Order: sequence, then structure tokens, then C-alpha cells
Amino acid sequence: IVCSKVAESISKKEAKELKYKLNLIKKSKIWLDFKVRTYDFFYCIYLLSKNKYYIHFFEEVIEDRKKLNFDGKLIQNKVSKIVVINSYLSLIKIYDAINEKKLEHSFNASKEYLSSMLMSIHL
Repeated sequence: IVCSKVAESISKKEAKELKYKLNLIKKSKIWLDFKVRTYDFFYCIYLLSKNKYYIHFFEEVIEDRKKLNFDGKLIQNKVSKIVVINSYLSLIKIYDAINEKKLEHSFNASKEYLSSMLMSIHL
């Protein structure tokens, strides 16, 4: 829902900032950078929604993840390039849909990404 809301009204300047956040993910070398940058990409989306309830919710999620050290004891270890690229390819679908103002596609792309994250947690 948040991605669809952002797709309705994203400006070129906002899209550029979101793309910058996305490209930082691709440059991640260690797990901590990868996780922080991924959360930062989504936080940017939540900020662009301009909905204080969505923003507050996501800020709480981020704080919780930080307290749990992003669930990682090995967050200083090198992150696999395959993981980074696969994530980037999924996230760029969200970005492209938002940037092209395709509301339903942005909703579906974000749903697909989040579903795949939930599946990987349970593997």
C-alpha cells in the first residue's frame, strides 16, 4: 500500500533520491551495510508517503532491528554478491513501478519482495 501511495505522487527529485538509495545497496560489501541500506531504501519510501503513521511504524521497525543487531552475529562478514544482486533485482522492480507511477505494479512488486523475504526467513 505504501509503495502505491508513493507512486501516485513521486517527483523526479524524489525518484532520484530513491534510486540513489537503491544503488547504495548494490555497493554493499558486508552484511551490516547490506541490511542497513535495504532498510534505508524502504525508509525513504515510507518518508515519501508523507503519512506520519506509516513513517512512525517503520521507524519503530528500524529501531527494533537495530536493537536485535539486525538478527546477525556475523554482520561484519562479507555479503555474497549473489545475495546483493538478487535483492537489487527485486528492489529495482519496486523502484521502477514507483518511478513510472504504476500503482498496482508497485503494490505487487513490494508484496512479492516482502513475501520472498518471509519465505527466506523460514527456510
